[in-house]
Amino acid sequence: MAHMISTGEYVWAYYPTSRKRPEQPPHWERLQIGEVFGRGGMARIHTRAPFPQSRTLLKLFDGELAPRVRQQNFDKLHTLCEICHELNQSIPVVAWPDALLFSEQTPSPATLVGLTLPLVADAVPLWEFLLPAKAVLAKFPNISFETRQLIATHLAEAFALLHGRGICFGDPNANNVLVDTTTFEVTLIDPDSIVTDLVPPNGVDKTFYPPVATTPGFRSPAVVAQTNSGDGIVRLYTKADDAYALAVLLFPLLVPGFWPWSAQHEEADALCQTRRFPYDGPTRTLPEDCFQMKAFRALPTSVQDAFTRAFAYGTPPRAAEWADLFHKHWRLLRRFARRA
Repeated sequence: MAHMISTGEYVWAYYPTSRKRPEQPPHWERLQIGEVFGRGGMARIHTRAPFPQSRTLLKLFDGELAPRVRQQNFDKLHTLCEICHELNQSIPVVAWPDALLFSEQTPSPATLVGLTLPLVADAVPLWEFLLPAKAVLAKFPNISFETRQLIATHLAEAFALLHGRGICFGDPNANNVLVDTTTFEVTLIDPDSIVTDLVPPNGVDKTFYPPVATTPGFRSPAVVAQTNSGDGIVRLYTKADDAYALAVLLFPLLVPGFWPWSAQHEEADALCQTRRFPYDGPTRTLPEDCFQMKAFRALPTSVQDAFTRAFAYGTPPRAAEWADLFHKHWRLLRRFARRA
C-alpha cells in the first residue's frame, strides 16, 4: 500500500514551462503539507504551510489510484499547468492549477501525488445553499430568492463560458462549486475532472480526457448507462452531460431545498434513467397543492419547461440557454449584483 502523505511532510511542486512565457525554464519548489482543509472525491485537500500567508491549497490524491488514472492525471494536469496563465485570463471562473505535486524530484505518473490550487477566499460549497430553505436562511441571513436567482445565473454563465471554450466540467457536483458569500459569484473547482482535448507532454496529436470520476445523483442518463456497464469507466462525456448536471444543481436553488427526484442519493441515478420527473411531464406524481409543487409552479413557465425538458425528456437546455432565460425573466439581477 502506498504511503499516505500527511500534515508536516514535504512534497515537490513542479512548475512546467508556461506556453505564454517559454523563456522561463521549468522549476521545482519544496512545499510543506499544512492542515487538512477538506476532502474532494478521490483526494484530500490540505493547506500549504505557512497558511493563510501562502493562499494556496494542496490537493493530494489517494494512494491507490489505478495506473490509467495516474497517467491520465499526469498528462492532462501537466498540460493545464503549461497553459494556466491563458486559462486564468480566458476562463477565470475555474480554480486552475499552476503546479503538480510529486513525491520525489522526478516528474512521472508513478510519483504524481497531487496538484496546487489557489485559495478561493470567503466562499462555501454550493451544497450549503441547497439544504432545506430554513437551514439555509439560518446560516445565511442575507439569502433571498433574488440571491438564489443570482447564484443560478452566475452558475449558468460559468458553465456557458467553459463550454464556449470547448471544455466540460466533468464532475459538476455541488461540492465542486464554490459560492462567494458576499457577491454570490461562483468558482468551479476539481480541475482533474475537466473533460477536454489536449496535446499531452511530448505529444503530437490531441488526446481526449474523460472525467476521472462522476458523482451519483448528478449523472445524466447517458453517463449512468456507462457506469452501470462494463468496467464502470466513463469514456464518452459531452456538453449535454454537463448540461444535465447543471439542471440538477439549478433545481434546488430555484425550488429551494427540493431536488428533481424524491431525494438526492444514489436512487436518483435509476430515476433519471426512467425519467420519472414528479413535477411535470408524463410521469408527474406530485399533487398541485403540495409545497414543493407550489414552489415549482411559481417559476416562470419557460423555466418550468426547461426543467421538464431536462428531467422528463432527457434534453436539457444548454448552459447559455439557461443564462438567457434567467436574464430575460430576472432583469433586476444586474442592479442587485451591483448592490451586493
